[in-house]
Amino acid sequence: MSELQSGLIIEVPEAEPAVVELRLRLDRVAALGIPARVTALFPFVVPALIDADLLERIAVAIVAGRTEFPPGPSKRPDLNDVLFTARIIRNQDGTATLYTGMSDCEAGCANITDPFINFN
Repeated sequence: MSELQSGLIIEVPEAEPAVVELRLRLDRVAALGIPARVTALFPFVVPALIDADLLERIAVAIVAGRTEFPPGPSKRPDLNDVLFTARIIRNQDGTATLYTGMSDCEAGCANITDPFINFN
């Protein structure tokens, strides 16, 4: 008998049409109904410990958008508004410094509200 495991995923339903055939052929869990996704953490928590409180605490939040950063160039127009999180440093005052790749040719940082403040 195998031990049950859980994973923390971010669903990406917009990707499904582009990857459905590959997923059905190569992704063992696709046939179980697990959607196209980005796996944030695996293994996550023993399934028996997952409850409503935990799910509320880990709800995905958008912590910054492209508008929090100065305008800049991109090599490809379809990547103009894309941010790639690189690092978050928590500050003592309830804020955090978010370092990112911006578009496809810049890097930057922004001060944001600490997204992990509720996990202290």
